[in-house]
Amino acid sequence: MRILVTGGNGYVGSQVVADLLALGHKVSILERFLWPEAREGAYEFIERDFELVDKALEGAEAIIHLAGIVSESECQKVGWETTYRLNALFTRLIASKTNVPLSFASSGQVYGNAHGCIETTPTPLSELGYYAWSKVIAEGYLLTRPKTTIYRMGTVFGRSPNMKKWSLVNKMTLDAINRGIITITGGIINRSLVSVQDASKFYIQAVLEPPEGQIIKNLASIPAISSLDLATIISHFTGAEVQFKGDNSQISGYTYLKATEGTNPKALISFIEAEKLNGGPKRS
Repeated sequence: MRILVTGGNGYVGSQVVADLLALGHKVSILERFLWPEAREGAYEFIERDFELVDKALEGAEAIIHLAGIVSESECQKVGWETTYRLNALFTRLIASKTNVPLSFASSGQVYGNAHGCIETTPTPLSELGYYAWSKVIAEGYLLTRPKTTIYRMGTVFGRSPNMKKWSLVNKMTLDAINRGIITITGGIINRSLVSVQDASKFYIQAVLEPPEGQIIKNLASIPAISSLDLATIISHFTGAEVQFKGDNSQISGYTYLKATEGTNPKALISFIEAEKLNGGPKRS
C-alpha cells in the first residue's frame, strides 16, 4: 500500500515511517527536513509546500497527516496567521484533494485546562491558545470527510528515529541521567501520556482499517500524571534529585483523557529503564 505521511521527519512521523517500511508499505513524505541526515532512507522525499500537494498525493492510497507547528510556544513565535496556514489551512487542502483513508494528529490541548474525565468535547475557542485553536479548526475541516480518524493525543514520550528531548517525559529523563537533577518549573502540570510507538501503531491502524465516516478518539491510555509524580517516578529509577523553581502551587492541565486507545502504564517504566542503560536521549 502506498501511504503519504505529512510531517514524516518529525518525532512521531519518523516512527510512523519506520513502522510502515517494516510492514512492507511504500511511503512518501511531505515535509521540510531540519537535519540533512534525515534525507537518507528508503522513501520518496517531497519538500512540503502547498503547490506540491497534488504531486505528493499522486498514487497515495492513504494519508497519515502529522505535519504542523507542534507547540503553543512555537505558534506564539510565528503568530496566528502562520499557525492557521500551516496547522488548519494545510489540513483543509490535504483533506479536500482526495477521499482515501486519513488519520490526523490533533491534540489533547483542545480541552484547555478542563478538569475531570475528558471525552470528546473541546473547550470553547475563546479559552484556547493558538496551537489548540488551530487544531480545533483543522478538525472542523475533516468532520464531513469519509474514512477519517482524528486522534487527540496526550503528551508523547519515548525513543523514535527523530526523538525530541524537549517533550516532558524525555526532558525529565535526560536531565535525570545526564545532570542528576530534575527541575519542576512554573507550577504542577497534569498530562496524560502516550508512547511514540503506540501512537505510530494507532495512526497506521486507522488508515489500514478506516471507519466509514469520521471518528474522534483520545490517544492516551496512561492515566494523567502530575509533573511532580512523574519526576518522583523518574527519580526513583535514576537516583536524581527533584528540585522546584518558582511558584509550584499552580496546577494546570486536564485531569485525564478518557482514552479510546493508547499506552499501557508499564511503557513509561520500560522507557526510563532503557534510557538509563543507554545514557539517555541524544537528539534535540
